[in-house]
Amino acid sequence: MKFAGFIFCLLVICANSVLMKDDQDFKILDEMENALSSKNTTLSFEDIDKMIYEQLTKEKTDKQEESSKAEGLKMVQQILNDELPQKNSQQDVQAVKEKRKADDIEYIAKLFKEVFDSQKKEDGQAVEKKEYGQAVEKQEDGVETVGKKEKEDEAAVEEPVCEDELSTQDCYDLAYNGSCTDPKTSKQTLKVCKRSCRVCCADNEKSQTCKLLKTLRNPMSICQMANTHERLRITCTKTCQYCAKAMTEVPCIRSKYGCCWDGSIAQFHIGTMEDGCPACRDYGGEKFCKSFQPDCKERYTLKGEQIRALCPMTCQRCGVFKKCADNPRLQDTCGLLRNDGACQSMFNAMKYNCPKTCNICHKATIDCKDTRFGCCENGKTIAKDPSNSSCPECHDDITSPVAKHCKRLVAHRVCKTHSAFMRKYCGGSCKFCTK
Repeated sequence: MKFAGFIFCLLVICANSVLMKDDQDFKILDEMENALSSKNTTLSFEDIDKMIYEQLTKEKTDKQEESSKAEGLKMVQQILNDELPQKNSQQDVQAVKEKRKADDIEYIAKLFKEVFDSQKKEDGQAVEKKEYGQAVEKQEDGVETVGKKEKEDEAAVEEPVCEDELSTQDCYDLAYNGSCTDPKTSKQTLKVCKRSCRVCCADNEKSQTCKLLKTLRNPMSICQMANTHERLRITCTKTCQYCAKAMTEVPCIRSKYGCCWDGSIAQFHIGTMEDGCPACRDYGGEKFCKSFQPDCKERYTLKGEQIRALCPMTCQRCGVFKKCADNPRLQDTCGLLRNDGACQSMFNAMKYNCPKTCNICHKATIDCKDTRFGCCENGKTIAKDPSNSSCPECHDDITSPVAKHCKRLVAHRVCKTHSAFMRKYCGGSCKFCTK
């Protein structure tokens, strides 16, 4: 019993050490938040990089020690486990031996496969090189073969280097201040600060932070912090996966009427009764969505994506109070495409992915006056039915701080005494459109 208790204690210690190791990357988040928030945002690139690097390395030694302890306890546990079968039945001992034998065979087979694949690859490359060389040397009627010409062409083309022409500090300042995507300055800035503006994808080689981030179990937890992501987008672009991405080629962007709010294909002009788009509602329930509403603003994290998918109305992805915003993953791409005239030439695609950058969030493909039920009271929004129930004045304005007081105002009969005010902010609670 004492021996079994000793083994149990060791297992608990090992489990705790592994959990501590998993949490190492997250222990530094609060310290970095406090350190960066207490500093002036005009710090130089070297100061910021040094600050982040020091915060990361502060936990590095402890992390390595915990890792060593975990490995040591794991070895002790394995030794003790090896001794346990001796106290059990002969059948258990045989089963353990068979399992070890099977594991050894599997390991050896895997090792041999890696060696074989590696050798096969090297041999294949050698054969291709030999055949290529023979093709180059071979000449027919004094004319060089195509193989030789292709080889010379390849040698003449050098792989482009992703770097800035200006100093690290100058390009960092330009990128941080939005010069890369500003239509007035982007043309010149993109030429001299290709790396910092993410025209190409590479980390700043002078940054020790980028090198250290690569050693962490979960570097994205640092990259996505509120106080660091804007800086790390410029400094550690590749490691933090902030390179400009291509647009997702969803089928709706090539359709006649474009995309519904959820990415489905619109059957008619967006906003009309016949558009065929799904109703705007929360799928997670009212209580759930209100509890996690702050996560709607998480632009770069998985939990942000999940909440926006489960609670589209609460997160203002749809409906009359839809928030005007670009796809967070295309933040850099949108600016580059706008500067190339894509807002006009790729209207449906940009309307779905980059409406804020193109300033077309509320731009419809048809005038509300030409639709079946005409315009809402604001003269811009398309009415979907005779009662105008889809119009802004028929809903509480969830974007306004007044919305949370609507029920209280209704109880005090403010709908009658100040109807214009209530129609603007508390139309749904006052039920103006159902009267």
